[in-house]
Parts: sequence; C-alpha cells; structure tokens
Amino acid sequence: MYCKQCGKQVNDTSHFCGGCGAQCFNQHNDIFTQATINPNTGQAQQFGADQNNTMALVGLILAFFFPTLGIIFSIIGLVRAKELGGKGRGMAIWGLIISIIHIAVTIIMTILLLTVFREWIEYLFDWAYRMQ
Repeated sequence: MYCKQCGKQVNDTSHFCGGCGAQCFNQHNDIFTQATINPNTGQAQQFGADQNNTMALVGLILAFFFPTLGIIFSIIGLVRAKELGGKGRGMAIWGLIISIIHIAVTIIMTILLLTVFREWIEYLFDWAYRMQ
C-alpha cells in the first residue's frame, strides 16, 4: 500500500509511514483499524477493531434502574460510537429510548396517584394521623 500523505510505498502490516511518519490504515482487514502513538510510552497503540463501547452498555443497563444516568451514559455512548465506527450505537439508542420511557411512565404514574387516587391517599393519611 502507499502513504496517503507522501505517496511512498509502505509495508501492508505497518501502522506508520517510514518516510513521513503519518498513520497508515490496514486495508486488508475487514474491520477498520488505526494506530496512534502513546505520548507517555512512545509506543504505538492499536484501537478500533478491539475496542468496545462500554458506555453504551452501561447506559442500557442503567436505563432500567436509574433512567437519568441511563440517558447520560447513552448519550456518551452515542458520541463514542461515532469514534468507534458505529460500534455500540444500537445499545446507546435503546438505552436512550428505555430511559425516556421509564421517566415518562414514572411521571404518568405520579400524576395518576396524585389525581385519580387522591381520596384514597387522603384516607390513608387520615388513618395514619388517627393511629398516632
């Protein structure tokens, strides 16, 4: 393959061009891989093919128990899915949908309890007051 920056021929397994040092992308894998240099160690780090979108998974799980946190983590998972080539996008979207439905159902049930069952709630408070 050839470097897109300087046009020199680069080994197919190389992650960087020997001439200009630009990042090279492996065209022989089905999964898009990319490498960067870690500034702390100076060594190449590969990412893309082997990374998972854990934020999307956490957002989906939290959607069932803590919907507000589910929305936050799902949005982070959506942003991260763009960086990972769409990995985890479906989980992040479902985390958002379930979180929004969970919050909507909670609001509707609260309104129903406060309006429709108002007399029943007042009766319970009166009964509790008389028990003191």
